[in-house]
Amino acid sequence: MECKIPISNNVKEVPESPTLAVGATIRKLKGEGKKVYDFGVGELNPYISVPKELRSLLSYYNGSPNYLHYTAAAGDAQFIKDLSQDFKQNWNQNYEPSQIAIFPGPKDAFGKACLALLLQPATTSSPRNRVVVFSPIYEAFYAMPVLATGLPPIQIPSLPSFLPDLEVFSKTLEQHHSTISIVVINSPNNPTGVFYPEETMKKLTSIISQYPEIAIFSDEVYRSIVFEDQKFTSPAHFLPNQTLVFGGISKEFAGTGLRIGWCAGPKVLIDPIIKLTGCISSCVNLPVQKAMSDYLCGEEKKGKEIETMEGRKEICRELKERRRVFFECWEKLEWLRQCEGWENNGSVGGAFYFFVGVKRYLNDEKVKAKGIKGDEELAKWLLDNFGVSTIPGSKFGWEGHLRMCFARDEEMLRDGLAQLNEGF
Repeated sequence: MECKIPISNNVKEVPESPTLAVGATIRKLKGEGKKVYDFGVGELNPYISVPKELRSLLSYYNGSPNYLHYTAAAGDAQFIKDLSQDFKQNWNQNYEPSQIAIFPGPKDAFGKACLALLLQPATTSSPRNRVVVFSPIYEAFYAMPVLATGLPPIQIPSLPSFLPDLEVFSKTLEQHHSTISIVVINSPNNPTGVFYPEETMKKLTSIISQYPEIAIFSDEVYRSIVFEDQKFTSPAHFLPNQTLVFGGISKEFAGTGLRIGWCAGPKVLIDPIIKLTGCISSCVNLPVQKAMSDYLCGEEKKGKEIETMEGRKEICRELKERRRVFFECWEKLEWLRQCEGWENNGSVGGAFYFFVGVKRYLNDEKVKAKGIKGDEELAKWLLDNFGVSTIPGSKFGWEGHLRMCFARDEEMLRDGLAQLNEGF
């Protein structure tokens, strides 16, 4: 008998995660014995691994029977204490332990924070339930506002440099500030790889400071992956009482499958998010929290200190080298050099993505004759015919582009780009 139970309309409007979808497709193709050049999934493993010292600690705590119980909803107290110290020592951000909570990944933290701030009674006459984002945007920044409110985020197109259009942003807040609850800032950026300079962050926060009822959600997942000796700057450095900071170990420590994230900010905002955590997911994997705690404070039980930024710096150095190889290969390939934005590859100042324009290619009559009408069809055609996996820009609200992840080994970068050039 057919199930007739209705599904929430808000859930129906939430799009599938494009990154997880392409990952599932790649696994299926590889399981069928097909060669795939994966530039789609934004993940470092297996090409760049979790730091060795952290892997040893994970092995110890996962193998112990003493760390299999619940923690407080906020997380393991010692881990939170050590994370507080890490914020102060390495990021110039002062958060007391009571201002930090642990989650099963930064995306989970972002989602619960959206629920805490956006859910409004149906009878509210003038709800403050809108979210402002700079497009192109990461998937969760679209999905969670829709889930919580049924309304898509207000998307402000970025400049050609993919930096925020401050003039349009200022006018948007001026006109709609009474309905806006959250402004999302993501630097270094996914999907563009653009890094917001300190001056840009100052200007952004100066505009937002005029509206103290608006929260900043700062996605700082890629904070440790910054190239060219640039200094990472958080909006929390300027507006700590309006900012929630989101981070995790997925990119910073190459631990996507370990599912540990955090949120830090004003206690008055953190407390209701912790309450939601207790009701939704209870707590987070304790062995990983214990391993991270020991890693952050040093491996004292074995009598040796670990310089915790060194592991992060090594990952950044490796990614900088992969970026060099990626663009060196790209420059040598005739068809790839014709893509829009190629000449601005130096704008990839952080993270590990290149967001390349393909509108010129899509407008070619020969391409149209193949039935390729947009970047989604192009991405599918490249995968089906050349085994090259990318993510279409339209999945990030920015048609005519492809997101490519260069956190791969040199052989795959060279062979995969050569194959992509054949496709172009």
